[in-house]
Amino acid sequence: QRYLYKADADAIGTWTRIGAGAGTQIIGIKYLAKGKNSAGADILWGASVLRADATYGTNIIVSTTDPTTIATWSSEVSIGDSAASITGLVSDGDNLLILKTDGIWAYYSDGTQENLTPDFEGYAHPDNFRGAYNWNGHVLLPKGAGGLWELSGGRLYDISLELRVPNDTTLTGRVVAITGDPDAVFILVQDTTNLKYHL
Repeated sequence: QRYLYKADADAIGTWTRIGAGAGTQIIGIKYLAKGKNSAGADILWGASVLRADATYGTNIIVSTTDPTTIATWSSEVSIGDSAASITGLVSDGDNLLILKTDGIWAYYSDGTQENLTPDFEGYAHPDNFRGAYNWNGHVLLPKGAGGLWELSGGRLYDISLELRVPNDTTLTGRVVAITGDPDAVFILVQDTTNLKYHL
């Protein structure tokens, strides 16, 4: 069997190959998310792909119902501007959210896609939305330069910590990780003044 494996999700050059492949066949995936296809079956989504010919598709998504075989991966689907890389994937109900340096896209089960944040295209950042997390139906989206947004019910809200604790500059850095349980969410914030992290 072949498995998808990536040792360092921030460095494209450190892919671990899932098979030899040939030509433009997918042999590596950087971001993964579980979802459902149009028939309601479990599906695994992948984004930011490495091809056998050593080319990268940094704005590409693919899917499969059997990730252990190279041949079962779907054709490539280009999402948005090819110059804006994907920074993550989040499953949101029946839809897939594709997080990019210049905004958030939805990919629907019928194969259509939609830019949910067209106003963000002028505010691209290489770390936008890295570490996003779906917590109880609230998609938490770290801003690249610091701060946090929440996508809920189709609306985007600014829930940055600087709005809650404006006098504590140690909590206004970049959100680098998010996790949670049914009752609480945990956020790891980088303190840029002394290179520490706060939970």
